[in-house]
Amino acid sequence: MFFDSHMHTQWSGDCEASPEDMIASAKEKGLPGLTFTDHLDWDFPSLPHYFDLDLEHYLPKMREIAAAHSDEHFRIRVGIELGLQTHLVDEHTHMLHEQDFDYVIGSIHQIDGIDPYFDSYFEGRSFHDAYLDYFETTIENLEVFSDFDSLGHLDYICRYGQRFAKLHGHEASDGALAYADFAEIID
Repeated sequence: MFFDSHMHTQWSGDCEASPEDMIASAKEKGLPGLTFTDHLDWDFPSLPHYFDLDLEHYLPKMREIAAAHSDEHFRIRVGIELGLQTHLVDEHTHMLHEQDFDYVIGSIHQIDGIDPYFDSYFEGRSFHDAYLDYFETTIENLEVFSDFDSLGHLDYICRYGQRFAKLHGHEASDGALAYADFAEIID
């Protein structure tokens, strides 16, 4: 039984989709439900306030939508995707104790203040070093914060490594992630 639990809506800086349209699409596909997990990425220097989620309005509105569109055959949960950073542990902990989410994703979107989405993350270093920094940052965050239900997209780095490789004249395989190269840290 498939249940999509990583969905962004117009409440996230990187999406314009309405929750209602996403619900209709999920129902058409025969899914038993979905979980909205809009972004909250505090202290995002590359795009200041781009991923600040208006929790005061988000949660009541999404709960209203969930109540209006859920039934015995289709369940809607309201969650969040937190951009983890070690210096935000106290803020995340406090916010999660103040708010009532059905599902929380913890994701790594920044390494030393740079999102791998931006080419500057890869410039001047090998793909191996860029990927290793990403995985080490993930481990550092997991060592200090675990108040979430799922670790989001461990392969986030690959998406942008491969794009960088193609755009900058490397072989596409240069930006690919070989599990064997990072098996110990991934495991």
